[in-house]
Amino acid sequence: MKKYKLHLLRIRKENVDQYITLTPYAKVIEMNEIGKIILEESKEYDCIDNVIDSLCQKMIGDKESIKNDILEFYEKMKICGIYEEY
Repeated sequence: MKKYKLHLLRIRKENVDQYITLTPYAKVIEMNEIGKIILEESKEYDCIDNVIDSLCQKMIGDKESIKNDILEFYEKMKICGIYEEY
């Protein structure tokens, strides 16, 4: 069970399905509605399994696909400094 610490960040809506946030290094990250939802859920949970379970209940689709998408998103955001694994 992986645990992540989400660095404090703000999310701003830019367009209909476009949101942005800043990395701790002041780089702009663009994301869609799903990315925003993942970040918001991550504020409530420190365990990635809890985030996956919560989003699987809210989203329609194959649980394994949703899980893989979330894990891929976490890895990309970890590289940007948004998440820290512990």
